[in-house]
Amino acid sequence: GGLIFNNATGNTLYSNGFDNIELNNIAISGTTPGVIRVSDGSVNFRVINCQFDGSNGLNQIVWLWDCDGVLVSGCSFLNGCGYGIITQSGRVSNNVRIVGNFAKLMKNDFVEANSENVTARNWVIDGNIYDGGFDFPTVKTEQRFVGITQIKNVVISNNVVRNCSGDACVHLEDTDENAIVCGNIFENWVGRDCVYILSGEKDTVISGNIFVRATTLSTGRQNCISDDSNNYPEL
Repeated sequence: GGLIFNNATGNTLYSNGFDNIELNNIAISGTTPGVIRVSDGSVNFRVINCQFDGSNGLNQIVWLWDCDGVLVSGCSFLNGCGYGIITQSGRVSNNVRIVGNFAKLMKNDFVEANSENVTARNWVIDGNIYDGGFDFPTVKTEQRFVGITQIKNVVISNNVVRNCSGDACVHLEDTDENAIVCGNIFENWVGRDCVYILSGEKDTVISGNIFVRATTLSTGRQNCISDDSNNYPEL
């Protein structure tokens, strides 16, 4: 049946420079501010089929510090988790794949890839289901599906995103080399826009997405896509 950590505190699982690690079928709940920390050059780290229960305050579930080759797949993030997958500001996490996960009632961004002042590369966020921000329909800035800053080569594809309460469902900033948002379904958002490109729009491709927003939602600008200069309320 796998491992169960109840009432976890501190960094529950810490990979300090270890390679070829797989966490499979683990359930974690508790108050820990950092659940799984991957740091100091760890390579090939996998988190598969795990469940995280945020009822008591789990934050920074998969916390990336200077690592390469990370896979998060088939996991559930439930009941008020904080950041699902997050890069520590100013650290480099390359070749990260986040695929086939389920997130519901997140209190912070499901994916927060904020490298800031350094550049990370090659992130794929594909086939996930995001079923609502914790405070929806109240706007909370960092209850996004994805927030990206200074990552080159980003693909956000084939995801289903419902009831997002962040300032955008997808926030792209300084993605100045190959950002692709395609094949996603976005249903209901209350922030400034659904996909917001703060900078780097010249190398961004947005294609084949479906945008649906209930007319009863009174907040938000109702734009499907916007950048620094243009708004696209309908596509």
